[in-house]
Amino acid sequence: MRWYDKDKLLGKNIDRIKNMNEERRGQVVGGIMRIIREAEPTLLDDHVMEFPLAIERRRWYDADPEIWLIINGLRYASKELLEKVASYMEEKHNAVAVS
Repeated sequence: MRWYDKDKLLGKNIDRIKNMNEERRGQVVGGIMRIIREAEPTLLDDHVMEFPLAIERRRWYDADPEIWLIINGLRYASKELLEKVASYMEEKHNAVAVS
């Protein structure tokens, strides 16, 4: 089980990133990075040395450095930040689904 599968909303929305077109993915990822920087500015710097670098385990997000940072960084985030990120991603998904 992946760490983010414990939170159904977060897990569902992280999985959605995988199949987004490049432009949309960039917008969502940029928004997530803004949320992280505003809520917990040192989160990624504080934990980057703890992030896994298993070359033989090629996960879909390993190819994109920014998504890799987000997914590995959120593992160390507060519950409040995880909720903000999950809600943001859900909002973005629903906005596209409606249009």
